[in-house]
Amino acid sequence: MTASVTQLPERFNAATYFVDRHVAEGRGGRVAFHHEGGSLTYGTLHELVNRAGNAFRGLGIEGLRMLREASRAVGIPTVSEVTDPRHVEACASNVD
Repeated sequence: MTASVTQLPERFNAATYFVDRHVAEGRGGRVAFHHEGGSLTYGTLHELVNRAGNAFRGLGIEGLRMLREASRAVGIPTVSEVTDPRHVEACASNVD
């Protein structure tokens, strides 16, 4: 059996592919994840992802510095996507 390789576009938004499209295609009420405390639907996950994205967008440079310090304190790397070229330098110097 051979695995096929899918070519991703140069800019790929994982949240759009793995979450948003399910909601847009009418599957918002279907379960996306099962966890110890229950389950999470695509619709609920969509709301949470958007809330997190908006919170990160509103951080500004001082918030990015706080995020960097918090991630270093707990040992979890911060992953960010820079969509505006004007913000590349700020993100590059403040996130992993």
